[in-house]
Amino acid sequence: MIYSFIIATFNGGEYIQETIDSLICQITKTDEIIVVNDNSTDDTRMIVESKNDSRIKLINLSKNIGAAGARNEGLNYATSDYVIFIDSDDLWANDVYQIINQTLVTDPTIDLLMGCVEHFFSPEVKDKISNLYKLPPISKAKLGASLVIKRSLLLKGGGFNPAFRERGEWIDLLSRLLVLQPKTVEIDVVFYKRRIHESNSSHKYKDLSSYIPALRENIKRRQLQK
Repeated sequence: MIYSFIIATFNGGEYIQETIDSLICQITKTDEIIVVNDNSTDDTRMIVESKNDSRIKLINLSKNIGAAGARNEGLNYATSDYVIFIDSDDLWANDVYQIINQTLVTDPTIDLLMGCVEHFFSPEVKDKISNLYKLPPISKAKLGASLVIKRSLLLKGGGFNPAFRERGEWIDLLSRLLVLQPKTVEIDVVFYKRRIHESNSSHKYKDLSSYIPALRENIKRRQLQK
């Protein structure tokens, strides 16, 4: 199996090197890491370009189009069997590659492989945030790097809707993919570690109303299926 890891990032220079390193130490020479630099104004481009690894492909966008659109750009360049989307501040879990690959090699008819997410406090803010925010337990998650998605399924489903620039893009994508009735398997294994820090989108977007458009579209699809 060949895997594409797509990292859509905007001003992700603070953590992106750790994210890339968590992948490089596990993947094979045939896999690829596609970094989509969404017109960052920090040192993201310089950091990625400094990584001397032929498996890393850097796409620099001339204007900011949002995470959903940037992920689609990465998908356009992907050449793999399966795709994993990971944010530039998160880490892939240790030793998870072999587990995922063995599962999919054993059953290549799997379209969607789901795992778990573990949260952690970023070291530089741990003392400040840990008193205000309680880490959730390890849990199954249907977003981000907890999903390994067959590339053909993503293409058939149309990728992400770029209209959802802030929230809801994962709800919208999964609702469209599930309409296609993919073969889905869940395993009780941590796929990635989600970093909690002061700039997390969960801290920036506390208004859940931003999810409403995606939820409405999901409800419409369910009604059409009946």
